[in-house]
Amino acid sequence: MTPESRSGAEQLQTCVLNFNFIVLLHFCNVILGKIDRVEKRFQDPTINIKEAATDIESLEQEFARLRNDLSQVALENAKIKCTGKGIEMDRRIKRRQKLPGELARDAELSSEEEIMRVMTSACDRLQQISSTRTSMATNC
Repeated sequence: MTPESRSGAEQLQTCVLNFNFIVLLHFCNVILGKIDRVEKRFQDPTINIKEAATDIESLEQEFARLRNDLSQVALENAKIKCTGKGIEMDRRIKRRQKLPGELARDAELSSEEEIMRVMTSACDRLQQISSTRTSMATNC
C-alpha cells in the first residue's frame, strides 16, 4: 500500500466512523427507498398523469409523517451503533456568528440537535418539492 492510499484510507475511515455520517446513513436509506419506489412507478409505460400526481402526493404525505419519527429513530440507531463501536458522539458544536452590535452569547447546538435540525430541514424541503410537483401535475 502506498503512503497516498494509506492516507486516503485513513481519511475515509475517519469520515465514515462519524456520528453524523451514521445518523444520515439510516435517514437517507429510508428516504431514498421511498423516492426510488415512486421513481420505479413512473417508469411504467401505462401510468397516467393522475396516477403520477397521486403517487407524488402520497410521497409528500409520507415525508410529513416521517419528519420527526424518522429523525428520532435514525438518531437512536446511531447512538446504539456509536456506543457499540466506541465512536464519539459530541464532536462539533455549531455557533452562529455574532452580528455587529450583538451582545448576547449565541445559542450553541449539540451535535444531536444539529443533526436533528438538518434531518427535519431535509424532510421539509422534500415535502415542499413534492407539493410543488403535485400541484404542477394536477394543473396539467
